[in-house]
Formats: sequence, C-alpha cells, structure tokens
Amino acid sequence: MRLLLALLPFLALAAEPKPIRVLIWDEQQPEQTKGYGDKFLGETLAAGLAVRPGLSIKTAKLADLEQGLSDAALDQTDVLVFWCHRKVKEQDDARVEAIVKRVQSGKLGFIALHSAHWAKPFVRLMQERAKEDALKQLTAEERASAKWTFVNEAPYY
Repeated sequence: MRLLLALLPFLALAAEPKPIRVLIWDEQQPEQTKGYGDKFLGETLAAGLAVRPGLSIKTAKLADLEQGLSDAALDQTDVLVFWCHRKVKEQDDARVEAIVKRVQSGKLGFIALHSAHWAKPFVRLMQERAKEDALKQLTAEERASAKWTFVNEAPYY
C-alpha cells in the first residue's frame, strides 16, 4: 500500500494532459463556401486545428440552438474562436454577456478573428478592458463614484 501511495504522484505526471477545448463560432455566410471548398470558414478552421495534438475542436454557428453558445457549451470550452462579419445584430445579448463573464473570470479565452472587430463579444470585452484601464488612473475615492458612458455603446447598430 505504501508503495502504491508513493507511486501516485508519478502516475499523475505520466497521465495525458487534458486537451485544450476549442469552440470555433462562425456566423456561416453562404458566400464563404465559395472560398473554402464548399465549407464554411469555421469548418475549415476546425479541420485544420483538429489534426493538432492537444486540441479538442468543436464548431458552432448562429443558427444553432442558443446560437451554439449555451451555458453548457461555454462550460465545456477553454478557448472561443469567433468569426462574424454581417450578422452582428443577430448575436444574442444574453449569450454575449455569458461570454464576457467567463472571459473576465478567467474561465474562457477569446480569439476574435479578422472581421470580428464589431462582434458584440469583442466590443463588450474591449469596453470592459477600457473601463479597467480607466479605473487604474483614478483614486479609490474617484473609482467609488465613477459613472460610465461609452461613446461606442453599440457601434454595430
């Protein structure tokens, strides 16, 4: 028994590391399939990343239930890769806030791909970062009474 207990730390080191769980979100514009061999951008990225060791890849799209961003899906994701371009207004605000909350708490990484610069999650995350940076410039007394107004509250509208 003592030998078994002594070996436990070494057995834990020998275990395979958990894969990084990546969710690739894509709004899936029909025009994409012309450039990606009858696949959407997210599917193409997923195929390229799926061959990499240490990654577990899933895809989601705007048309999925809860836009593919349910709490259950986000809880099973370490990194969210996000691409959108034209359908920003269709992104559900509740799902956006769920993403922001997880990123801020360190539970989720977020990668906004090119053209996702107006994606609601990216804009909200940049607003929160701007707020954090601004707060660092204020005294504790000023921070307690600070009020926020974003001039780009909803730049996608």
